[in-house]
Amino acid sequence: MAVGYVASHLTLAFARRHSRTLGSLLRFWEQRVPRLIIEVDSEIVVKILHSGINDSHPLSFLARLCYDFFSRDWIVRIMHTYREANRVADELADYAFSLSLGFHLFTSSPTVTSVLLMEDANGSSARFVNL
Repeated sequence: MAVGYVASHLTLAFARRHSRTLGSLLRFWEQRVPRLIIEVDSEIVVKILHSGINDSHPLSFLARLCYDFFSRDWIVRIMHTYREANRVADELADYAFSLSLGFHLFTSSPTVTSVLLMEDANGSSARFVNL
C-alpha cells in the first residue's frame, strides 16, 4: 500500500511541475516573448523535456504539449535550478493559481513571499543534502 501511495504522490508532484512549465510556455507565447529561459526545480521534468518520454507514460500528453510550444517560432531553453534557489518563484507560481486569469502587476512583493525574500536577503536559506 505504501508503494502505491508514493508512486501516486510522485506522479501528482510531477504533473504539478509539468503543468506549471506548460502554463509558463502558454503565457509567454501569448505575450510574444521571442526568447525564453524557464528554470524548473525538478530534474525529472528537465530530463523529460530534453530527452523525451515514453508515449505510454500517463503524463506524456503534458510533454507533447510542451514539445508543441518548443517547435514554434521562438527560442526556449529549459534549465534545472535547485528548489532552494527557486523558492520565491515557486511560491509566486502557487499564488498565481489563486488569482484571476490575466495580467497582474505588483508594486510590492505579495505577503506570501515576504519571509522568503528576507531569508534570501539575509543569506539564511540553506540547501540540505544527504551525505
